[in-house]
Amino acid sequence: MGWSIPQAPAPQKAVRWSPWVCLFITGAGYLAALAWVVLSTPFGRLPALSSGYYLPVTGYTLTGVGIALTIYLVWWEAQALRFFSLTWWQHNTYRAWRAWALESLVMVKSVMLTAEPGLIPSLAGIQPKLPEDDEGSKAKTLNLDGAVIPGLNRFTQICRTLLEDVAPSLVSLPAHFPITVYLQTTGDEDQRQGRFENLWNEILPGRALELHLLSDVLPFEIWNQTVLSSPHPVLALALHYRQPGEEAAEIATALLLSPAGLLNITSGQSLTRLFRAMPVNPEKLVDELSELKAMAQQPADNIRLLWFSGLSDSAKQSLSTAAFTMQLPLSGAVPGGGVIDVGQGGGHYGSLSGWLLAGIAAQMAEQGQGSQWVVCENNGQTWAMAVGRHNPSPQPPHTELPGQPFPCGGLSLGLLFCGLVFGAVGTAWPQWLFSGWGFTVVLSSLLLVLPGCVLGLRYLISRVTESAFIRAAQGPARGEPV
Repeated sequence: MGWSIPQAPAPQKAVRWSPWVCLFITGAGYLAALAWVVLSTPFGRLPALSSGYYLPVTGYTLTGVGIALTIYLVWWEAQALRFFSLTWWQHNTYRAWRAWALESLVMVKSVMLTAEPGLIPSLAGIQPKLPEDDEGSKAKTLNLDGAVIPGLNRFTQICRTLLEDVAPSLVSLPAHFPITVYLQTTGDEDQRQGRFENLWNEILPGRALELHLLSDVLPFEIWNQTVLSSPHPVLALALHYRQPGEEAAEIATALLLSPAGLLNITSGQSLTRLFRAMPVNPEKLVDELSELKAMAQQPADNIRLLWFSGLSDSAKQSLSTAAFTMQLPLSGAVPGGGVIDVGQGGGHYGSLSGWLLAGIAAQMAEQGQGSQWVVCENNGQTWAMAVGRHNPSPQPPHTELPGQPFPCGGLSLGLLFCGLVFGAVGTAWPQWLFSGWGFTVVLSSLLLVLPGCVLGLRYLISRVTESAFIRAAQGPARGEPV
């Protein structure tokens, strides 16, 4: 579970190129040639310079020295390119993964309706406003006017209240974009879609609607795969309404979300964002929430409340341990020390808990309660999400990003190849090689072979190193140099 940060072990740095090694190879080659000349001729009878004896010896010596220098330079360049590729791949992979993990939508409007006035603020340790102090307080409870008729009529009544509350914000968004609505309820009436579409056309006439009815699963997987990538505004509605013969407390939420690019955000304006959700293993909450903290979707020193629902007793204990281990500065105004069980305060609503907890966290962030974390479990699925108004914590840049190594190995390989080929050609057809056409062919070949050897060597090393990088990033043995 978790996000499994794709981080391979740090590669070993390449040894520095040394000109002294090249001088040693050159000197050793000529000393070996001199020794061979001396030992292969009778004492005191060295061949004269005009005899032509030394010309092939010099050619063989230059060829041997060139081969040795090429082997050394190719070996050095391979090490340097390997370190360069691994370091930059690690850097770019982490940046791409971080950009993916920091994807978010901006909350334009949130509505939370509860049966008990001030339920959510009381859970968060905030003094709720009295009805006479807040003219809009009635709109935040489910004590709606009129008789409560369980079933589809109650569904219609709550949806109307939610839509009327978010309608002014919906109208302010660009009209040429359709609104994608994700509707999730605890009821299973077949007429929900028709009723909702009629309400939509009545309250927001002429506004395009794309309605999706969600099944009985937590919405976080759909959130990651579909909602976050939506180029249009998104409206999420989750409501538990009264069913015949049921007495569970009603609750409903509406979240109007939009990509930041569709909003006129002024410089320095702080908006509440809902970030990419992370699947977690409830048996390893301490380790996996540490990854959420390391991702810094919201700065760790701004996390004030941690909402959860549906966790087992052992998972609840692990969650409290994780908050203590990570030293999160949670609010002390709550009996649980900032770790709040929504199910205990308002009942567990199964798959609806995802949207409900996100709506609760968004409203608390709007009321200045800092950044929030949400942990929700239902039907064997556990997810965590960050909600807040702060920008993600900046990550320090990589301090040891190397530059491209000089292609001395590829150049020497190309020169050696051309030297051997045209040396053989000159032996067979010396007159043609030293003619105008021969000079043109040699020059053209150098212009093609040298860049080809440089690029070919880099491509070969890159392909070999890429497979090693993937194995190191995904393999079980982390921490060992690749």
